Amino acid sequence: ELRWLVMRETLIHTARSRPLMLWLDDLHRAPADTFQRLARLHRDMTSVPVLLIGTMRNEDVVSDTTARARVELLLDEVGGERMEIEPMDVHETHSLLRETLPLSDRAVSIAAKRAKGNPLFALQLLHAWALRGELKLQAGVYQVPDVALGTPAETTADLWEERVAALQEKLRPAALAASALGGDIRRDVLKQLLTALGLEAKRAINAMRRAQLLLPSGTDRLRWTHTLLLEHLLKQLKLQPDAAVVFREAADALARHPAARSGRITRHRVTNLVRAGDLEQAALVLHSHIERSWQEVRDPSATLRDLSLLDGRLTGLAQARQLRWRSEAQRYSGALAEARHDGELARRMFHEAGDRHSEVKVLRLLGHIASDLGASAQGRRLVLQALSYFERHEDVHGQAQCGALLGEIDYLLGEHARARDELANAADRFLAVGDSLGRAQCLILEGFVEQASSAPHRARELLAVARADLERIGY
Repeated sequence: ELRWLVMRETLIHTARSRPLMLWLDDLHRAPADTFQRLARLHRDMTSVPVLLIGTMRNEDVVSDTTARARVELLLDEVGGERMEIEPMDVHETHSLLRETLPLSDRAVSIAAKRAKGNPLFALQLLHAWALRGELKLQAGVYQVPDVALGTPAETTADLWEERVAALQEKLRPAALAASALGGDIRRDVLKQLLTALGLEAKRAINAMRRAQLLLPSGTDRLRWTHTLLLEHLLKQLKLQPDAAVVFREAADALARHPAARSGRITRHRVTNLVRAGDLEQAALVLHSHIERSWQEVRDPSATLRDLSLLDGRLTGLAQARQLRWRSEAQRYSGALAEARHDGELARRMFHEAGDRHSEVKVLRLLGHIASDLGASAQGRRLVLQALSYFERHEDVHGQAQCGALLGEIDYLLGEHARARDELANAADRFLAVGDSLGRAQCLILEGFVEQASSAPHRARELLAVARADLERIGY
């Protein structure tokens, strides 16, 4: 919600002096929450002049009914219009080519014929000729040898291959490896990856820039000349015999990214580990990230989206942890029946594997779900069982989580004195382990207790401290 408020105010402020245009390329590939935010932008910013343009390739959504439905629903929501962009005709293609370079009539004619109305393809043909040194300036007009004109690149994939072929053979694997780092590449991360693969990093990066595979973006980043190029190289990488090694090294290199703790980089690491077939490590990276982020900002939709990367892929303890975190996110979002189902499965799997500590964590979760479903007595009993285990094993964080939950249950049952003591003890334990979010939640619940006990000034003090804690961690 805070992120949305910042975005909205920024757009409103920017639009005071001029209208805005938002261009979203390949909109059909966006996740569901992007469409929700765009619809909300339309509803909440009716006084702001915004032109929203989204592009979509029809051939990409022929078999993807979900993506097509999202686009159609957004069009209905905003009252938008669909425009079909037809391929350019021969005359328009000729005009585009002549405005780009003073080409000979024969070269223009052949390039236009091969492009088949695709402007990107037409321009890439010119780039391919230039990269191979086949453009010869004669009397102010660029001529292309008949040999080059007679060997067409039939698809854009052929054009990308021609660019890669401009690299020395021993440097070509660098282009494939770089594709495993995505569209926004940090130079230091790319150097780390290429060095780990035994390639000359500096030389390879300079060669990829000269071949117009990569372009500089600021002082420390590189980007691909086109998304289609990235897609092509990534597809080719998956066909290589050493693909698993490259994807695993890419995941390791991304671990050294300055934003390695962010959801974006974590998802990229997990995706690369899945491509490498290293599902156990992928699960470890993802579940560790979720556990860490769950103490900072509890976003159930983001958690479920992250978990979907590994849905249906895991077995054993990794699958049990997957179900545990799915249950946590579902409970938080209000899907209590699904949360209880997944939680019970996770508890049984942990029990069968002999992982008592993880089983007790799920026991505490099932107590929370039971309380949310109205079975407060059952929920309290389960939480007390978990608390007893955590006390025996001196797990302070586990004790704090159970204490906070007992305080919430007792508050709902009207046991205010007991709730006040439980929440105060839990807040101290959260403070001891550095869990600011947990402490703030205890203070909020304590504030509810004080308000219900006719102590509004004390409630206000507690809520002010909680707010300060939440603002400090950006919640």
